[in-house]
Amino acid sequence: MTWRSYADWWRSRSEDELIDLVRLRPDLAHPAPEDLADLAARAATPSSVARAMRHLNAWQLAVLEAIVAGGTVDDAAVLLATDRSTVASASADLVRRGLVWGDDQVVREARIALGPTPGGLASASAQPMDEDRIDRAVSDLPESARALLDRLVWGPPTGRITGAANRGPRTPVGVLTASGLLRILDTDTVEIPREVAWRLRSPRRLHREAVSPTPPTISSAETDTLGLTGLRARLSVQTAVATATELVHDVEACVEWVAAQEQVATVRDGGLAARTVAALRSATGLVVERVSLCVELAAAAGLLAASHQVNVTTAYDLWLAAPMVERWQSLVRGWQTMSRWPAHGIVSGGHILGEAAEFGPARDLRGATLAALTEVGPDRQLVTARLVELLAWQRPGRSRMPWPLPELVAELWTELHAIGLLRDEGVTTVLLPAVSGDVLPTEVTAHFAEPVAEVILQADLTAVAPGQLTADAARTLRLLGDQESRGAGAVFRFTAASVRRGFDAGWSADEIRSWLAEHSVTPLPQPLDYLIDDTARLHGSVRVGTAWCYVRTDDEAQAAALVSRPEARALGLRQIAPGVLVADSEPEQVVALLRTLGLHPAAEDAQGRTVTAPDPLRVAPPSPSRAHRPVDIDEIVGAVLERDRHRAAAARAVTDALTAVRTAHADGSWLRLTYVGDDGTSHDTVARPITLGSGIVRISGPDGTRVLPLARVVSALPTGPPR
Repeated sequence: MTWRSYADWWRSRSEDELIDLVRLRPDLAHPAPEDLADLAARAATPSSVARAMRHLNAWQLAVLEAIVAGGTVDDAAVLLATDRSTVASASADLVRRGLVWGDDQVVREARIALGPTPGGLASASAQPMDEDRIDRAVSDLPESARALLDRLVWGPPTGRITGAANRGPRTPVGVLTASGLLRILDTDTVEIPREVAWRLRSPRRLHREAVSPTPPTISSAETDTLGLTGLRARLSVQTAVATATELVHDVEACVEWVAAQEQVATVRDGGLAARTVAALRSATGLVVERVSLCVELAAAAGLLAASHQVNVTTAYDLWLAAPMVERWQSLVRGWQTMSRWPAHGIVSGGHILGEAAEFGPARDLRGATLAALTEVGPDRQLVTARLVELLAWQRPGRSRMPWPLPELVAELWTELHAIGLLRDEGVTTVLLPAVSGDVLPTEVTAHFAEPVAEVILQADLTAVAPGQLTADAARTLRLLGDQESRGAGAVFRFTAASVRRGFDAGWSADEIRSWLAEHSVTPLPQPLDYLIDDTARLHGSVRVGTAWCYVRTDDEAQAAALVSRPEARALGLRQIAPGVLVADSEPEQVVALLRTLGLHPAAEDAQGRTVTAPDPLRVAPPSPSRAHRPVDIDEIVGAVLERDRHRAAAARAVTDALTAVRTAHADGSWLRLTYVGDDGTSHDTVARPITLGSGIVRISGPDGTRVLPLARVVSALPTGPPR
């Protein structure tokens, strides 16, 4: 069957075939097309065709190129040196995607995208040479001429040689053109005819390297299974869980550091300055690659929001209160969906959270890798090089990314190990449910220990957590002590400065002792008890209020010394009574000054009550990227077909109406006309056509005579004369 156009061919498709097309090319559904003509027009646009071609695997792309080069599926099978059924199967898939239509016709934009010489084959000569003549001509060639010919055999078939058209008959170009093995396109360009290039190719096929119809496998045939049974299998799960737990603790440490800063400003590209990263590394003890991954994951999971500065979001507090396994899975989901590549944020002068880490194909690359690993399944040995081959086969365009695909896979491999989805070269048991969002099996969740609220207080002024701490217990211990190690055996060290943080936050000495006694499995050590008392005696010896603000102290000599300081004069600090000072600055500025002078002030309100530290500032988590809303493809296609049927019916009605008008004009019969008036409303009348021509009709009836444009006649039905 022959179709007049691409749109006409799509009108012959069934509803199921149209639904299949939109599922394979979802960009056609945004916004919903008006009718089949609109759908076909979109499917043939350069942007949509390019997007569809990017989703072809290497074999489908090779078949598409072979059909363009050969003209039919049969010719494509010859060009690809394979059986017709294999090529026909791929061609059927190209038809489903709307790239091939009718009788092996390829959409025009796809032909343009594949270039003027698909497969490196130019057009044949006006009078093609047979194989015997080609063989005889080639056998008589000098070595220099044969070398020139060989350079063009596998494409591109054209070459640029200065003054090619004016070369003498004994030059390589002259010899080749005289024998018909080369033709002159213009003064400086030569081209090898198709039949010559095809004859000289060995093996005789479209591409120098054969393209496999089946994807490469990424599991090793020699060491396919890791044989993880019994104790080794349990250790494998424990290793994955330990890695996942460590990641959660590292992300928490990075976010806590941001929360403890007054301000974490970003540089021009939106990332963290090198000095900020150095301070974060020093505080957490992590290498820069780990810091980059943790901060990017925190941002992807909505725990951090970055604009002109980096802020902790309200989602972080909810994340802290969630079970460990849920906290880890939220990080995995953020990693899957983020369009960023953490490794690129720290190379080539880039910054963590900066523009350099933006990488459009990141989500697609991670998704394809996870899909491949999911098919392999747990406890299987993997070969990284074969994963590179598989990804290149699935999407040939990945081989032309700004960064080499092997380098990207190596970085992705590192991320998978750091997250806990891979160990050594094998897939962990947690990968499949983790990436699908399903509930982890009991044998896995059992290894995520329940959080505890108790610690072991030791005489060396440390507290050791015997397991993962609850969010409240961890937050309080980080307030009262300095965290020296993270994980299930976290260690917190108490110092005068850390205990003073508790007093600054409004805790009293008795409240600190009470909390430690309640959450310790051992008695309160005497050194820690002394440390709390000593810090309490120093804390609050200087009181700060607002007046703008005032300072009062029991030591009059100390007050006099403060007034004499140059820094105090800058704040407008002056003495108004023995031991009482006032300042023209905010209380926070005065407190900061006194602390730099080695004093331990306590802030109080106008009633003399100690002011507790405010709750940490939080911002709203960043809104998710505006992805297309989920659409019902069946509903969209159904609406398109309904509108198409309605428009076709309307067009038929207009055609029938014009036929009826012509017939009535010829025999003078009456019609019941429906037409659209000047005001856009519909009118009915009974009349006879008097004159007809030039796109108008003059009608006469009981309502008088009027002239109507034929385009406004909606329907015309034969009727009898009016009574």
